Amino acid sequence: MTLFFLAAGCISTVALAASGVLTPSVFALLLWCLPALLIGSMLGVVLYRRLGVHDYRRLVFSLLLAMALVLIWRALAGLGR
Repeated sequence: MTLFFLAAGCISTVALAASGVLTPSVFALLLWCLPALLIGSMLGVVLYRRLGVHDYRRLVFSLLLAMALVLIWRALAGLGR
């Protein structure tokens, strides 16, 4: 999966750069968000080591389900506008 996400990220970056979406302000936002990304990654490693595989998967799937429900809710709420 790592190889897939690496390839997808590289292809997306090239496509975004070619279309002009990557601007200096986008890179400034990236630098601004980088500490949160690193902290979240480290927290994920710590949780994985403490919880074990089964409980970690349950946590990740629960978070994915919660995010999906929020996105569905926002999409349905946007249809009424």
